[in-house]
Amino acid sequence: MRGLAFGLLEEYLQSIDDFSVVLEREPKNLDALFARGNSYLQDRYYQHAIDDFDKVLKVDKKNDNVYSLRGMAYLSIESYTKALNDINQAIKINPNEVKYYQAKILLVDKTTQYSSLEAVADLKKISELEQKQSKSKK
Repeated sequence: MRGLAFGLLEEYLQSIDDFSVVLEREPKNLDALFARGNSYLQDRYYQHAIDDFDKVLKVDKKNDNVYSLRGMAYLSIESYTKALNDINQAIKINPNEVKYYQAKILLVDKTTQYSSLEAVADLKKISELEQKQSKSKK
C-alpha cells in the first residue's frame, strides 16, 4: 500500500488520502482503518484518529495496539480518564508491553483515578520488563 510508504515518509496527509481511497472501496478494511487512524494521530487530527480506532475496536476488541494509540489520542485532547481506560485495556490484553506502562506514567498528574502509588508500581514493572527483555536479547 502506498499509504504506508507515505506514512513512513511522514507525508501523513497523502497517507490519509490513500487510505481513504481504499476505504471508499472497502469500508470494513481494518488494516486501512488502523493505518489511516495512525496517520491522523501523527498529523494531530486526534478526533479523526479516535473515530477510526473506534471502528477497528468494534470488530477487533483484543487489539492492544489500537487501544494504546486511541489512548494517546485521548491524552492529546486532554480526555485523561478515557486515555487511562484505553491504556489500562491495552495492558490487560498485553501486560508485557513496556510502552503501555510508559504511556500510563504520563497520566500520573492528570487524573485522580491514577495515583502516585500506582505509578511507582508501574515504574517497577517497566524496570522488570526491560530487564527481562535485555536478558532475552543476550
